[in-house]
Amino acid sequence: MICSECNGGCCRRFPIDISGYDMINISKTLMIDYSYFIDVKIVKEEELEKVQNNNIAIFKFTDDNCQNYHRFCLKKIKSKIFPDILTCMFLQEWNENLLKPPGTENSIVARCGIYECRPQTCANFPVKFDLSGNFPHITNPYKEAKKIGHPGLELCPRDVKNEDFRPFADSIIKSLTLYHYEEKFFKALAEYWNSEPKPYGEFYKYIEKVYSNRISVDEA
Repeated sequence: MICSECNGGCCRRFPIDISGYDMINISKTLMIDYSYFIDVKIVKEEELEKVQNNNIAIFKFTDDNCQNYHRFCLKKIKSKIFPDILTCMFLQEWNENLLKPPGTENSIVARCGIYECRPQTCANFPVKFDLSGNFPHITNPYKEAKKIGHPGLELCPRDVKNEDFRPFADSIIKSLTLYHYEEKFFKALAEYWNSEPKPYGEFYKYIEKVYSNRISVDEA
């Protein structure tokens, strides 16, 4: 599978947006505080339309008098392999020269350090639903992503093929469906929050309360 040849370019190149489910899942699984791994980024005015078109949930807080929208992402740190760029704080990197047996080439220099509880956007990349929201399709980052010319930011070592994902079709569709639901849920939650914004310090307790009560019994 193509992902076995990945060097983690997507973990360095993109902001890694997370949902309420991701926040709680990572925090509980790793037993760490939200502040340790979450970066609350201000959405610049020139970015707002693109962020909204990508179905990213954005929030306002009374701390800055609701003047800005914010998105929740995983924190980034300086890359160990490429110190001139940043990478997801959970990406595990190795010096590729130490991994190369004599006379061979090995470009595998990074792996996710929280694979079992990684964000849903990471788990589903590069598969997504079409504009109708009904039919999944595989994007081809190798062809579609703009070439930057930096080895740490390049996506996929070759063309993506159906054969790369066909053996995992059932699990991919299941995961993608859950991600699609969570994406819509978190965006609806953002709209509700923004109708009556509160201080940032109250946000995580609010999220925990909402997610612990997502399923309720109909009362006759």
